[in-house]
Amino acid sequence: MENNFGETLKAMRKNLGLTQKALAEKLFIDQTSVSYWENGKTYPDFEKQQALAKLLNVSVNYLFNLTVESSDISVARKNALKLFQEQSLAIDDIERNLGTNFATFKCWCNGYGDYFNDKLSILADLFGVSVDYLLGRTDKIPSSFDEQLEEIDFTLYGEVRDLTDEEKQDVLDYIQYKKSKKERLPSDAYIAAHGGAAHAPEEEKTPEAAREIFRQVRNEEN
Repeated sequence: MENNFGETLKAMRKNLGLTQKALAEKLFIDQTSVSYWENGKTYPDFEKQQALAKLLNVSVNYLFNLTVESSDISVARKNALKLFQEQSLAIDDIERNLGTNFATFKCWCNGYGDYFNDKLSILADLFGVSVDYLLGRTDKIPSSFDEQLEEIDFTLYGEVRDLTDEEKQDVLDYIQYKKSKKERLPSDAYIAAHGGAAHAPEEEKTPEAAREIFRQVRNEEN
């Protein structure tokens, strides 16, 4: 297998927005050394190889073109970039959740580096999808009740996880309804008009009552 160390180094450097001079300064060497590496005239010693890999957020094997990337990873790169563009996540949020700089993420999405090759679950969590979705093995974004509960406070999850599937769906439907309407439970007058208690105290509106109210509202809207 052809080495191509110099070409790989040059591509990574440019995609990370580094000049030869900037890279040399970070490695405490002169710019000529970087130029020689990229042109295949010399190679860095073991210590500098490790430093380069750490600085560029790649493995040494990647730098020396000693790894064979599966087609799945190529698909994951494209899907991650697509999700980033669709969701318009803040750079600060990306860096905080991924534990690395945005340049490394963008570089990987554009086909350079192997930083996320074994960290796909982190990317999946960031975008709210499954690893299989990233890899192109499914085009379905998770939407089951238990998967959506991961975005809800754990305390609430503890309250509903033992309900039946039908009851869970009712709770999820009600939450989604409240989010879309952005309003409180139906008024006492509305409850009374639909057979409920006209002046039921707020604390008596149990989860069961809330689900029943939602069913009534949903039936009215249909």
